[in-house]
Amino acid sequence: MAEETLASLDELTVTSSGHDNLEITNRNAQKGIALESFVKEKNISLSETMAIGDNYNDVSMFERVGKAVAMGNATYEIKSLCDEVTHTNEESGVAKAILSVL
Repeated sequence: MAEETLASLDELTVTSSGHDNLEITNRNAQKGIALESFVKEKNISLSETMAIGDNYNDVSMFERVGKAVAMGNATYEIKSLCDEVTHTNEESGVAKAILSVL
């Protein structure tokens, strides 16, 4: 209930980094927006950028990058949004995803 009420406010974004929490931020305070600003500053194309994540607070990055990678411990919904799934966080999934593109 609270999530739907808060999501109706235009200036807020409601997301989650786990099944038992809500993250409430200003609409402009999202990982994807920050990543977009960072790569632009470095003259890097978003299409040449990879984002790795495991939860709903990572979706704004996945929607912008050329390669979206879900962690092995991510939910099915998150995995379905990504181009690839790597190993879990306990199996060095981030390192393995990075090594796979180098």
